[in-house]
Amino acid sequence: MLSNHNANNVSDIETAKQEIHHYVIFLFSTSHLAIKAELAVKRSLPEKARLIPLPPEVSAGCGMVLRCDVSDAEAVSACLEAANVTVDGVYSLTVQGSKREVCKLPQTLSN
Repeated sequence: MLSNHNANNVSDIETAKQEIHHYVIFLFSTSHLAIKAELAVKRSLPEKARLIPLPPEVSAGCGMVLRCDVSDAEAVSACLEAANVTVDGVYSLTVQGSKREVCKLPQTLSN
């Protein structure tokens, strides 16, 4: 029998698996541009975006993407445009537990 403490931990794990996270990812043609993008965003919008490996569902780009929350996507896009960083593609990334869904977004979000 699970103690109340262990039952709460199991419940917390199950809740975390059900949480849905919505992100926007920006693709770049080179690693150099991806790093330039991250540095530009970190200067203007600290902790709003980070580099992550290219999701396997996307078959383009340099192997790294810049990920941000959906709520920060327009500000990140504007920051990239101001820094003259060319974005090759923009995708939505939805994560729920171990499940991920990637969908290409209109290029109008990027510069």
